[in-house]
Amino acid sequence: MKHIFVVDDSIEFLEVFSAVLRRNRFRPVLVDSQNLLFEKLQITTPDLFLIDVTFGYNDGRALCRDLKLKYGLGDTPIILISGDHQSLVDYEKYLADDFLEKPFSYATFLEKANALLKVVA
Repeated sequence: MKHIFVVDDSIEFLEVFSAVLRRNRFRPVLVDSQNLLFEKLQITTPDLFLIDVTFGYNDGRALCRDLKLKYGLGDTPIILISGDHQSLVDYEKYLADDFLEKPFSYATFLEKANALLKVVA
């Protein structure tokens, strides 16, 4: 199973999205703080990240860039999510592989995730 790190400060979103991922044969790794993210990274290697742009007091875009450049995860796909379209316009500048604007359908996420993971649906 592919490990999908879901990085969001909304516990409700994490719980709902976790169920969606499990039903689609992914293994969710739920992260609601930056400290927890780095703890989980020591235990599990991610296959894909889904990161909220407004992640608590952190900028998910900067986190995306740091994961790619500073933490050796340059080949790991990252999808940024946000309810603010403007914050996603320059997603490539932060080295994200794709983006989703909230609200989004789970089918759209699965399509993008499978394409990035090169999984045959």
